[in-house]
Amino acid sequence: PPPTASIITMDRHNDGSSSNRNSNSNDSNKSLACPLIKSRLQQCEDELQKKQEEFGPDSIELVKPLSVLGLLHQHMTKDLSKALDCHEEILRILQQQLEQQQQVDDDDEHHDSPSRQQRRYDHVWVTETMAVTRTDLASCHEKRGDYERAKHEYAEAHASLVSIDCNQKLLLLESCSRGFDRTCRTPSERRKMLNPSA
Repeated sequence: PPPTASIITMDRHNDGSSSNRNSNSNDSNKSLACPLIKSRLQQCEDELQKKQEEFGPDSIELVKPLSVLGLLHQHMTKDLSKALDCHEEILRILQQQLEQQQQVDDDDEHHDSPSRQQRRYDHVWVTETMAVTRTDLASCHEKRGDYERAKHEYAEAHASLVSIDCNQKLLLLESCSRGFDRTCRTPSERRKMLNPSA
């Protein structure tokens, strides 16, 4: 569990001396945070429903509200089942997007057209977003004690990241590396996960 916030107060005694008193403020933080979290969850669920109705169940427009909802469940409510559902739905949508992009690229004869260049940018964004989602998914599996699935997701995220050039690449690769460090039993197992062809 995360460390709880504490407030140190000084008590003045009648004899002029003072002492520190550690007052745990976790309960008061929870009472303030719970309504805020519930409110934010409701906002995200409403936004997700609205976007589903407007764009359909497979739209890339659902990725952001699903991501926020998944992270809220993962880190705030600690409901890992709901977090996993959100992260897996994001991956399904993004995988479908990649397949559609590949089909359009296969049909496009003009390799340097502006629309193809935009699709290259979109491909990098989708691949990067998939890698981030996979690290979130791996973290959920890790928290549930399913280290094999966590390692698999970290490996998939790592493989996706090395195939693209993106702004956050080094930071995301470091996240995968730390995940491997936590879930792999031996250095040789870690090397194998990072470089499966070796």
